Amino acid sequence: MSELGISSAEGSLPRTAATEAAPPQKLVPALERAIAVINFLNEHPAESISLAEISGTLQITKSHCRAILMTLVQFGWVKFDERAKTYQLYSGMLASGSSLLTSPVLTRIRERLSDLVQQTGFSCVLTQPQADGSFVIIENLTANRSMDVSHPVGFHFPKDAPAQMRAYMSWQPQERISRWLDDWTPTAYTADSLVTREELEHEIEETRRRGYSRSFGEHFEGMMAFGLPIFGRDGEVAYVFCVMGFGSALPAKEERVVPMMHRTLDDIHAAIMARPPKIFLAGR
Repeated sequence: MSELGISSAEGSLPRTAATEAAPPQKLVPALERAIAVINFLNEHPAESISLAEISGTLQITKSHCRAILMTLVQFGWVKFDERAKTYQLYSGMLASGSSLLTSPVLTRIRERLSDLVQQTGFSCVLTQPQADGSFVIIENLTANRSMDVSHPVGFHFPKDAPAQMRAYMSWQPQERISRWLDDWTPTAYTADSLVTREELEHEIEETRRRGYSRSFGEHFEGMMAFGLPIFGRDGEVAYVFCVMGFGSALPAKEERVVPMMHRTLDDIHAAIMARPPKIFLAGR
């Protein structure tokens, strides 16, 4: 499990300065390559991928790559199309990880976010911070709209995805924020992306002041998102949830949607017995 992995008891494991500073552990090369294959297939959910493409992209020899894929096929994690000679992730992987998606903590969170989606009419994604700083979607709740905002479960937002990152980082200790900024390489996802340290520091301060993260067209053109952190019993951010919508619809609903998000967060924290830090509670 990652430092913020799902736990049936608390939703996250303690994360300390010591564990953050620990040197990387020695990896098992064969397992590392197998995980790389799984991640590559996960990044292409709408298409089947050939052995040559997987092998070439990941720089794994064809013989080794084929052995990895055939092993994954044997266990039902990957599906092989005999006619097209291509590979896709398969449902056996979900069965192997089913306990992650059925943990009591996650069930309580999911129920309350589902209610939020029904109340607001806008989509919501629940993400979990990863060891590499990215955010992976573990729940995607969509509204009943003809055109909806949706990302698949397993989709990775980068470490500087505006709504997720600010919801995650804004209530961290200042030294941790500074370390993150020191390691940050700006990416102009759109013309509205923040690409200077000064801009981002200001927006982190604004996020703390207003009590939620806000992104308009910074990651995806024409899209808006509001984000909030969900804390665990250890006071660390275990998850981040974001309400997302088109820029033509969500801005006008901000004053109505955000209070609903805060009420939902309070309900979640009570249900999972979370302990939000004083710096977060002080800004409410």
